[in-house]
Amino acid sequence: MCVLYRSPRNRYNRQDDHARGALRSAEDSSELGPAPSRSISLPQVRLLGLALTELTGAPLSDPAPDSSASCIICFRRTIAVLEYLVDLGCLGSIGPIHFIGKLGAMRRSLPGRRMLITGGSRGIGRSLAELAATGGASVAVAARSNLGLQEVAEAIRSRGADVLAIAADVTSPEDRHRLVDEVVERFGGLDVLINNAGVGSFGHFADSSEAVLRQVMEVNFFSPAELIRLCLPALRQGNQPAVVNVASMCGRRGLPAWPEYSASKFALCGLTESLRAEMARFDIDVLLILPGLTRTDLGSHLLRNAGRLKIDFTEGMQPQEVARQILHALERGRTETVIGREAHWMLRINRFLPRLVDRLMARKVRRLYADEVKEHRGQPAEPSAAAQK
Repeated sequence: MCVLYRSPRNRYNRQDDHARGALRSAEDSSELGPAPSRSISLPQVRLLGLALTELTGAPLSDPAPDSSASCIICFRRTIAVLEYLVDLGCLGSIGPIHFIGKLGAMRRSLPGRRMLITGGSRGIGRSLAELAATGGASVAVAARSNLGLQEVAEAIRSRGADVLAIAADVTSPEDRHRLVDEVVERFGGLDVLINNAGVGSFGHFADSSEAVLRQVMEVNFFSPAELIRLCLPALRQGNQPAVVNVASMCGRRGLPAWPEYSASKFALCGLTESLRAEMARFDIDVLLILPGLTRTDLGSHLLRNAGRLKIDFTEGMQPQEVARQILHALERGRTETVIGREAHWMLRINRFLPRLVDRLMARKVRRLYADEVKEHRGQPAEPSAAAQK
């Protein structure tokens, strides 16, 4: 049994030994019952206590005078408080307590898994299919490009793995139904759905159009949402089933010149969090992946490419590394995984200093669009260096 220890903030370091002793005593206590297979580290316990105290505005329990620790709370009560806060709607994306989602995570192995991967003809999707097949999974890859799919299928078959290549447009309801039916018929079911297909648009919102917004939302949000709905009957009968939604760091922090893309990824993150609790009654894990800049050909398939900020996709992460971490998160059952150094730092700073990030981004935009800023303010416009290029 895991317990929660709280002491005055300036006494953390001096009371570590006392806290560890209290934790061990509580775990050995018959009143608290047997310890679960997974425990929470002491730093995580402290952070959870501080987070709950800040949210509730009151201490979680009275100090125990006969205890070396100033406050001990059994894990059952901690979970009860969390559930209460969720019911109130005031427990959101709070960094210190993200680890609580790992307690019920389901571990799984790749051999024998039946997987469906969208956007599997290139980039991250192709690397996912190749690595999963190498790990012993039966893989179905879907994409619009039949030529690219056949190349992936041949590469996987050459390794002696089982693969099914299906040319399908995930934005088409008919293609989605056909895709799921063919996968279930070929493999006899489905264990893992990886929503990886996506499209982007680079340019400011004022210069874009409704058609671009709707297309980005259709590919990045509505299609994976409806594909999850179609796969649910098969997943409910699957072996340790899981849904993996590949979003982006833009799903946690919107970026200028990526308004449609950021909005679609935010929507996918929200859907993932909502379904995670809903699907618990079916024992289906719903996992979220937030990769940073990756070395793919996304830049050459943009619906619009009108932004002035130069983005060099060749400096991004290798898609093989991103795929490796995605499969590792699937095996470990990690509910949310951020991939990439710049993504980690961006989201970490934004969590604690969001207004600073706002100001830095606004300053960058003003510099890139100095000519438009001067024109708006009635000053003589001088083309910026980015505009001249």
